[in-house]
Amino acid sequence: MNIKAFLSLALLIPPAEYAAELPSQFNGLGGASLRAAVADEYSPVAPGAEVIDMKGGRDVTEYFDPFGGTVVDATGWHYGMIVPDSWLEGDAPVDMYNLLMLSGETDAARKDYPVGKVDNPAYDNGIWRAGTTVVAGLPIGFYEPPTNFRGDFARVFFYYVAVHSPRELTPRGYTMLDGSMYPAFTPYAMTVLMDYHRSDPVSDDELRRVDMISSVQGNRNPFVDYPVLAEYLWGDRRDEVVEIPGEPVALRGTYRLSDERIDLVSNYVPDDAAWSVDGKSVAGNYLVPARLGKGKHQLRYTTPSGAAGMLTINITD
Repeated sequence: MNIKAFLSLALLIPPAEYAAELPSQFNGLGGASLRAAVADEYSPVAPGAEVIDMKGGRDVTEYFDPFGGTVVDATGWHYGMIVPDSWLEGDAPVDMYNLLMLSGETDAARKDYPVGKVDNPAYDNGIWRAGTTVVAGLPIGFYEPPTNFRGDFARVFFYYVAVHSPRELTPRGYTMLDGSMYPAFTPYAMTVLMDYHRSDPVSDDELRRVDMISSVQGNRNPFVDYPVLAEYLWGDRRDEVVEIPGEPVALRGTYRLSDERIDLVSNYVPDDAAWSVDGKSVAGNYLVPARLGKGKHQLRYTTPSGAAGMLTINITD
């Protein structure tokens, strides 16, 4: 599929609806372990020539404009990166989700600034703004994406840091990235991007773009399919683990007396394990915190194959 056909077909293919609930493989995970599960499940499958062609694409005469929702003349336009490679040492991975088409004028004004509020615009074409804002007494360069595209931007940032391993940062990246596997973002970036994510929900155009890219690259953006996922990683539910109704939740170190149950399951323990708590055999496949009582409790397991192990849980108020 050439780039023109790819972008033009985006107008013709109806978007898939995004899912309301998280998939079962995320159950019981949170924080760094949840981010790792996203990377395992949603990394690019086939980042090959089609993706590289999309990045180069200088002979394109038409493209799908995500702001206007139509195919337009692409003369003088080219591809830029949402997460700029100048923020990272070494070669940035080529990923179709991280690419967008901009006029040369807009791309030059946007530069490789972080996203944020622009108080003193040097560029404003009615869609994009770029300029400076005084931070701690110094004018700092920022750009503002189009209002109806800010959530799309945020969800690309979320996807990019979740599926690509961090590399050493250049000074250009310090405003948005912290160089870690998780949380990967600075507190500033989490605040801005979560605000973008919440204020501009997933649209049909965004779903259509994911459908098209996944047909070539082989992976979806889970933050489009499951918007609540961002809340568990960087938002209001950051200190929680994912709990899917009807699905057992993997063992963790700490529980509350008010928690309904402690499921005796773990990714590291065979399903046929027999459990005991504080030296007493467990007849079922879960425990009730209120019955165990506050404090530390020792869990042990054995399997028919001879495997055995032990872990300690703590129940708090």
